[in-house]
Amino acid sequence: MKDYRIAMSESSEALLTFSDKDKKTYLAFVQDEKSFVEVSCSSSDEISEFFDRSKILQNFTHPQLSKTVDVYIENGEAYCISQFIDGEDLSAYSKRVHSVPVEYIIGWMVQFLDGLLALESRGLTASLSTSRLYCNEIGEAELIIPECAIYSGSRETNLGNEVSEIIKHLSNLQEPGEPMVCPREIEILASRIGGMNSVDDVLMEMRKIDISNKGNLDELFYPRSFLEREMFKRFRPEHLLPDNFVAMQKGLFHSKYERLFEDQTTQQVFRIIVLPPERIVSREDINLDENEKNPVFVQVKEVDEHDDFLLIRESYSTGFSIEEFIERSGNRSLDEIIYLMQRVHEALDEVQKSECSLKQLFEFNVLVEFEKLGGYGLNSLVSVVPLNNWPPFEVKVRTHLTIPTMTCRNYSQAKDSSDELIAKVKQGASVSSKQLFGWYFYMQRTSLKYAASSFLDDLKKTIGPASSKPFPNTVKINQPATEVIKKNLSTEPILEGDDESSLGVSPIAVAMGYNRRSEENKDDEESNPIAKQLNKVEDMDEILDLSLLDSGESSLEEFSKPRRNKSIIFALILMLLAIGLALLLAHLSGRAFWLQSL
Repeated sequence: MKDYRIAMSESSEALLTFSDKDKKTYLAFVQDEKSFVEVSCSSSDEISEFFDRSKILQNFTHPQLSKTVDVYIENGEAYCISQFIDGEDLSAYSKRVHSVPVEYIIGWMVQFLDGLLALESRGLTASLSTSRLYCNEIGEAELIIPECAIYSGSRETNLGNEVSEIIKHLSNLQEPGEPMVCPREIEILASRIGGMNSVDDVLMEMRKIDISNKGNLDELFYPRSFLEREMFKRFRPEHLLPDNFVAMQKGLFHSKYERLFEDQTTQQVFRIIVLPPERIVSREDINLDENEKNPVFVQVKEVDEHDDFLLIRESYSTGFSIEEFIERSGNRSLDEIIYLMQRVHEALDEVQKSECSLKQLFEFNVLVEFEKLGGYGLNSLVSVVPLNNWPPFEVKVRTHLTIPTMTCRNYSQAKDSSDELIAKVKQGASVSSKQLFGWYFYMQRTSLKYAASSFLDDLKKTIGPASSKPFPNTVKINQPATEVIKKNLSTEPILEGDDESSLGVSPIAVAMGYNRRSEENKDDEESNPIAKQLNKVEDMDEILDLSLLDSGESSLEEFSKPRRNKSIIFALILMLLAIGLALLLAHLSGRAFWLQSL
């Protein structure tokens, strides 16, 4: 079966992800692409119908459909290769979980109906019960239609009745076996869509319900992924760790395969990563190397092999992956993205000096790590804090695969060429960080090192020399972050003086001399008293900020210094004297309120 390695179950049989009277679907691993796929083959005599359906799926993409990547016939059998969705069938989920928040239920149904609408326009249909709930790249629960849930022809059941039945089971507030009680809006919606068979009509009713105030989904409501069910039948990872390991928060995104643990004896924090056993993915394909000591690599401290899974113990520093940066920072400027790409490029240069393969290079495997957060929260750093305000950080590269790198692939996004992306940037067209990083990593992964370097150089040229000035708070390769903290205490702006026009300097600022370089401002301060006073205030703010950065003490500790205490006491005395003088003058003038009644 071409180059696909079929995963095996505990009983040494091919591992099925789906089976019915028409087809069987198996889990497989593609060694060249380093990813999981699902291999479906027709189990009926209608091979031509199965093949035609698969070719239709291969020729179009939709966000709510798994991507079909290959279709072929071999030894009289038709095969369809599609993206593996590591999730849980909706029918199994609805039997296991109830009282799901209404906003999530409606959101999942809208996702299914959007995908179904695209399928029906091509003469295909899909089953709601075999659609899958899964966790996306940033750990949010979504519904997607896998290839195995898609059929030729028209629906055999009434769409409205099927949807209303599912949403009532998911929202049921009672325990199984008790009379069903649903939220009011679900009862009204189910009565409206019951009997409807038009996707447009059901979708219109769904979209009438406001789901904008969607809160965080509780852990109890997350789907149980396929690999989780396969690997955690007897033990969970935490059961096999030493007793002195205590679980911490999961991090920025929800994952069943990665978690932080603290060794209470040493207070050291480790990232524990779960990987499939040998029967599902070979250790050679995972590319584990415990002896690699390059400082750019994420260090693997220990590998524990068990019958059900592998446990990888990695050293941990506070940070996030490039994938999390991409997904959570949609408003980043181009120069910020290019700067971070440059830092990644420097780290990858060090990786290649070790003659290490980059075939495992994916966005999840490149990490931004901070020694200290500088007063910011991790969520703020990854999403809103400008890169020039980031504390010192390092870029680390993980050399082995993880389950997210083997499953979370953006097959639906077509790859642009370097020339096309550069042309879009020059024209001012919308280009996302996902496109730029995705194409850059693709070239590095396929050994196009010089093409990747040239692509990065061309990107730098598009933003001009003004934005190519290094950001503060940078750490060079193999240089500890602590060595550059004092060097980076400069408040020098990122843009050169010739670029004030891009910042929209106001006429008042121009009149006060703020559109000139700092050297010119010094010459004109004496002739511009307003600017002089403002500059003094800014200088004082800068000094205060730098004192906080330069010292490990908190602001409360700074306030406790004797000189500061004397200043505060003196200010309080002056304030009390001023109040007493005002009261005395009011009394002598006869206008005090306590004299009005006399």
